Amino acid sequence: MITIVAKNFIGGVWHEGELNLLTRNPAKLSVVAGQAHSAAAEDVAYAVKVAQKSLDKSHSAGPGKRAELVDFLVQPMRRYATEIAKYLTHECGFTLKESQEEVLEAIRYCQHAAGQGAQIAAQQMSWYPASRETRFVRRPVGVVACMPCWSEPFAGALKMALPAIMAGNTVIIKAPEHAIAISQWLARLILESGLGEGYVSVVHGPDDVVGELLASDPGVHTLVGDFDSDRLAKYKAIIAGQASVQVFSSGVGLNGLAAFADANVDQAATLALSGALAKTGQQSSSTKVAWVAEPIYDAFVKKIEDLAKLVRSGDGLNEDTTMGPMSNKVSYESFLSGISTTDCRVVSEGCPLDEAKEENLLVRPHIVSGDSKTKTYLGNGPCLQILPLESIDQLARPMNCLSIVTKSTETVRKVRERAACNRLLVNCATTSRIAPNWHADIANVTRIMELGIEA
Repeated sequence: MITIVAKNFIGGVWHEGELNLLTRNPAKLSVVAGQAHSAAAEDVAYAVKVAQKSLDKSHSAGPGKRAELVDFLVQPMRRYATEIAKYLTHECGFTLKESQEEVLEAIRYCQHAAGQGAQIAAQQMSWYPASRETRFVRRPVGVVACMPCWSEPFAGALKMALPAIMAGNTVIIKAPEHAIAISQWLARLILESGLGEGYVSVVHGPDDVVGELLASDPGVHTLVGDFDSDRLAKYKAIIAGQASVQVFSSGVGLNGLAAFADANVDQAATLALSGALAKTGQQSSSTKVAWVAEPIYDAFVKKIEDLAKLVRSGDGLNEDTTMGPMSNKVSYESFLSGISTTDCRVVSEGCPLDEAKEENLLVRPHIVSGDSKTKTYLGNGPCLQILPLESIDQLARPMNCLSIVTKSTETVRKVRERAACNRLLVNCATTSRIAPNWHADIANVTRIMELGIEA
């Protein structure tokens, strides 16, 4: 595939800088996937000024025009969907199926954002008492800096940017350092849609340089991103004292699955492993711990062991590959060092796929079985801990996502009352998304709307 050279896209114009960033195909490290011109401090400052000047234009356009521009993204995205998915796989190491799903998710999200345009600007609803009507009007806050993660560089960027655009803000997307080529694709689509005319800019550069330049610029009003705890703390320290600046981070932390005694073992094991290995376990919602009730514990471990043997690691562009490589060397080294610290019975040993590890970032899944005293492991990569579920109290801990596998509505109610998680899911993997398998994921869920549970 052709190596993409990415430029900074500011105000509808391409800007060059120092060509000092590159990404490699993680399935074949000798192949360069993308190169990028890093944005200098003056480029970042200029992007912020362009965004500030465009605020009046965005606001005066109204939600209808903004929705029209967002909708214009869909047509070129559909036209180039196959090629975009291949570049996602080529640069980030996902399987082709996972890349296709991300592109489809991005398309559906664009359609959703455009369709909700007028409703996002103003919403009417009944309030208590019934004779009173309340109207909520959402006003733009200003310039929004979006910093998506390389594990979801395409759909993730749009999820952050489009709501901000529809509310009348202008956006600067800081491209993920390990997803250069696909961010250039996104900039091209933005240009073709018309959103590049002041509404959205895309800049490249090291996270600890360009990201901090955006955070410290007084013209930026909101930071949105997939921040780990360290980076979140750093950004909050940078903006300390600026009362008007807000920082929003997507959910990070522990993601777990709890399989109760009445759960179907095959279903529970499949959901746990699919949640742990999707995108090679590098998503912020990847399953890391499976708590399993004692009556089905041994059968669950055996099923997981059998399923792990079927995992085929390889180049994501190969049809028979079920798990791609780690996306970059930082993740690769973090995975190998992290699993060496776990002290449990090994069900499937995580290690480089072959001796020629300097040629690729392929690994095997790491699955361990522990006991009630084992500490939970939050490592990066395709790893899963299986621990005994002795009480619902074990689930009453801060978590990002928790999926429960059970046939009992009463069990769902009890967990819902006790669990301290950002998202509670029923009978589906923690990595499940709205698109494209939404209906399949909730096929076994009953009375979800009555319970008010997100699935």
